[in-house]
Amino acid sequence: MFSRLNLTVECPTEFGQTVHVSGSSFLAGVSNPSLLVEMVTTPEEYPLWRTPQPIIVQRNQPHKYIYSLFEGGKFKKWEESSARVIKCDEPSVHQRDEFVGHETDISDYVNPDRQHSGLNTNPKPSSSTSLPRENVEPPPDSVLYLVCFHLPLTLKKDWKGTWQAEWNESLIAKTEDSVSTRIPTHWVGTVASNDGKEFTEADEKAITQVLRPMNCTPIFVPLSIIRGSYLGYCKQILWPAFHNVDVLDLASCRWNPHSTDPTLTWDQQNTVEWWEAFKTLNTTFADHMMRMLGERGHRNNVMWVHDYHLMLLPKLLSDREKDATQHRQTSIIFFLHIPFPTSQIFRALAHGEELLQGVLSADIVGFHAFDHARHFLNAGKRLLGLSYQSIKGGLIGVEYDRRTVMVVMSHVGIEPKLLKRHIARKDTEQAVKVIQKKHGNRVIMAGVDVCQKLSGVTLKLLAFERLLTEYPNHRDEVVLVQRCLRPSSRVEDEEHTSAEIKQLVARIQQQFGEGVIDYTEVVGNDLSAPERLALFKCARVLVLTAVREGLNLIPLEYIFARGEPESAGVVLASEFSACSSLLNGAMRINPFDVAKTAGAFAQALTMSEAERSGRRDRDLPYISSRPSALWTYQALLDMWAMKNEASVTHIEETASLANELTHEMTMTDFTPLDVDDMMAAYRHSKSRVILLDYGGSLLEKEGLGKYLKRNMSSASGRKLPQPTYDAVVKLCEDKANTVFIVSGLNDKGLMNAVGAVPGLGLAANNGLAFSWPVEVASERSWEVFDYGVDWDEVKTAALPLLQKFTAHTNGANIKMRDSGLAWSYYSTDPEWGQTQAKQLHGELEVALSAYDVKVQHLRGSLEVVPKRLHKGVVVSTILRTQKERRGCNPDFVFCVGDDASDEQMFSAVYSFLAQAGDQTGSNDEMTQAEMDNIRLYTCMVGKKPTHANFYVNDPSEVAQTLSRMAGTDKKDPADAAAAAAERQQGRGGVDGVGSSSKGGARLESFLARSLM
Repeated sequence: MFSRLNLTVECPTEFGQTVHVSGSSFLAGVSNPSLLVEMVTTPEEYPLWRTPQPIIVQRNQPHKYIYSLFEGGKFKKWEESSARVIKCDEPSVHQRDEFVGHETDISDYVNPDRQHSGLNTNPKPSSSTSLPRENVEPPPDSVLYLVCFHLPLTLKKDWKGTWQAEWNESLIAKTEDSVSTRIPTHWVGTVASNDGKEFTEADEKAITQVLRPMNCTPIFVPLSIIRGSYLGYCKQILWPAFHNVDVLDLASCRWNPHSTDPTLTWDQQNTVEWWEAFKTLNTTFADHMMRMLGERGHRNNVMWVHDYHLMLLPKLLSDREKDATQHRQTSIIFFLHIPFPTSQIFRALAHGEELLQGVLSADIVGFHAFDHARHFLNAGKRLLGLSYQSIKGGLIGVEYDRRTVMVVMSHVGIEPKLLKRHIARKDTEQAVKVIQKKHGNRVIMAGVDVCQKLSGVTLKLLAFERLLTEYPNHRDEVVLVQRCLRPSSRVEDEEHTSAEIKQLVARIQQQFGEGVIDYTEVVGNDLSAPERLALFKCARVLVLTAVREGLNLIPLEYIFARGEPESAGVVLASEFSACSSLLNGAMRINPFDVAKTAGAFAQALTMSEAERSGRRDRDLPYISSRPSALWTYQALLDMWAMKNEASVTHIEETASLANELTHEMTMTDFTPLDVDDMMAAYRHSKSRVILLDYGGSLLEKEGLGKYLKRNMSSASGRKLPQPTYDAVVKLCEDKANTVFIVSGLNDKGLMNAVGAVPGLGLAANNGLAFSWPVEVASERSWEVFDYGVDWDEVKTAALPLLQKFTAHTNGANIKMRDSGLAWSYYSTDPEWGQTQAKQLHGELEVALSAYDVKVQHLRGSLEVVPKRLHKGVVVSTILRTQKERRGCNPDFVFCVGDDASDEQMFSAVYSFLAQAGDQTGSNDEMTQAEMDNIRLYTCMVGKKPTHANFYVNDPSEVAQTLSRMAGTDKKDPADAAAAAAERQQGRGGVDGVGSSSKGGARLESFLARSLM
């Protein structure tokens, strides 16, 4: 239910000053955040200012508003007051206020609960400034589930045969001041036995019991699935591809070292089996998580999914939860700890689109470096046609599935307190002495890498060889201590890489002596903490020459280990590693340039203590103060803040102060449509108006596809799903219903899709063309609103420009219409097409500035349309003529849409309610009883910032809602019976529809009335 709020404020003003109001209602300026509602006064009323028409607000719901003063048409100041809040519990409410007339900082109103600390004490935020995160708290009863492929712990049996578990040295898992102190945390993942055998049922029960006190839940997966998914699909397909190794490169790099003729050995006979195993693994996780959520309830849970092994899991979880609870309630974070490939490499993956869709079902997608995020965004654009934009807090939002998915870039940190304890251990001190004794006075250059080609160890050795060759003074003064890890995750790669490394090591030692290299291979994923830290304390230089690399905490640990009072060391980091963009004091190297890398080695070895200390001091404070717990909690804060704000900000230099305030006041709560409540109102109503958007609301919009080559729009020419079509037909049969589809399609496309439905009204081209309901399709005629545009002149001015851009943009074309024209870049390269469209948009606006037209940038096209054209014009016409055509005002309105153009429909509905009853003596006058009885349901498809009252998740839920209204939903016999009873009364239709739409009165009069 709604109330009509009339505001009056007492404000003595000076000459040229006016009072404005802004609030969280659509009719209080939020529809266009840079425009506030100007209040009016008369000589008799002054100094009282009032709203020119009532503001429509939801009854019994808090409504925020605030007054401001303008001078000469420009913003001057806000009143010195927090945002006012009113809750209307009557059909019509009159509120009188006093303007508090001292200027204040707008930031006080962005956070109304904040204490005022005086005037101008803080800088005014720009549109890209994030709201304060420190006040964001976890929702009550929140639980954080950390979901990873393998739990970060070690399992083994003691001498009694009892299972024992202990945390391994994963710095993400074992933290000081853990996030678990702020929110209950639970780990979920697979486990493996130390003998590599399948667990028995007794083992599974015992392990589950052992891990319960550690807040860990094990998932037991058959070894065949582990081998196929992890060793197969993850390590043989995803790992090389995500490190930018193309399929053909992967094949050609596998060679027989004993043959002079390289042989391609890569084939795809196992990839189908690996992919199925990968899907099975993710499905197993999803099923297990749903059982856990079902046990504790779905509200306020956070699911943090780690890494590429579980890329399908976010979508599987989301889909299952929607099926189970109708609406997704669990928040999902996905964080990738390896690089993301270029779109050219990623599109070579046979299942790339499924992987992207899986990840994009999360609320937050995280990367360790912007370079990785950039490739992800480009892949989304090129494979799925997704757009992205800047959002508050320096983050990026991707529009996917009617949601804004937040993309974050944040490198995880180390654990300073844990490392300090390891450094102080006696076994670490003993290891330091062993290394110093072994290498004497030689300066140590250290390297710790995985024994795989992408680690670039062979390039490191070639550069070290060049160093000893070109800088002979270092031959007796330096030693390279290289440790290569053998995790056995890519056995063939490790074997070939090991053979190459050993061959190079032998060659260098033969030429320069065995003392110049200390090379050892270590079985497993990591060196022990004492060994690792001892090596770092002894090494003056740490060398990283990775060809491609994601998360690597080795350089961060090295800098920390060489902190005061130790002598500072130098990090040489490959420019292809994630840490190179994080560390300001590291020397960046290109490992492929062997000569320059050797020169960097020499520079690091001869660097002064002062310079080494200076480089260390650039990074040590940051490293020491950013533990992984802070990294974890920051991601959670971003997610909670995003959900609280529920708004997206485009970064624009022209954003005004009014934009800041009204943006914060935009609807902050998403309310799912209560279909049961709506059905109760539907059954008790006698005159209904049902307004339906087409593409994206009734029909799922077509994806752009891998190459973005389509010769149709996202909905053109496509029929409605049969259940939706049947529901629309039944609704049109009900004499109490007036049903319209208001679409951006042209009249031909709309006629092909639904033109044959008896009793259905149509509006095409966002309201440019209009057709009243008819019983027979052949009798349908179209009227065009006359906006007074001379289209011949417009086309003469625009065509030369359109033709020039078409010639320079492969795949673009011009679409001519009787009342408009468009430039489509739907079939072009997406980046080039968007670049050209932005340029053309600006040039067209200049060329057509003398005409009463505007240039709209839509999905894949630019359209030249009348300035006053929008869907709201048609909706206003329908509502205002309802009484004269049906004999009564509507008492039920259902309006559904999915994008920005549909917001004008919502606006028109609110404006109708605001104006009805104020027009004394008119046919549109609505009594107070009628106003009180009307039930309004504006509904957005997709959970996104909107001024609709409710949302549904997708077109399938729209179809279910319409089916219940029409009584075609077999799941609800009560609805079906009620609908059948109404239809038995006979199809009343709209009086005179068949005769008046053909040759009847033109619609200019309707337009004029709608714009009053």
